[in-house]
Amino acid sequence: MFRNLTRKKQQLSDGECVAVLKEEKRGVVTVMFDDRTRLVIRKKDFEKYPLEKEEEIDFEEYMNAIAGFQAPEAYEAALSLLDYSARTENEMKKWGYGKRAV
Repeated sequence: MFRNLTRKKQQLSDGECVAVLKEEKRGVVTVMFDDRTRLVIRKKDFEKYPLEKEEEIDFEEYMNAIAGFQAPEAYEAALSLLDYSARTENEMKKWGYGKRAV
């Protein structure tokens, strides 16, 4: 479930790793698939669709499930970024954008 570290003295046992995962509320989890594909997702999204050790799962299926959890937050974040970078018509003209862009 967990890969071995090159610094053996800092290696945690599987039980300690599970305890850290359960106690910590934030962070990221890296899920590695058999074809060496890595997926890095937020811990809160991993908790919504957790995996067990040696569980058989399709990469595309898992990605679609996680994307379903992330879509509403991603949409809101995109709208916030667009709102943050909104420009007036005069600003757009000042920077050389034609009427099509405005």
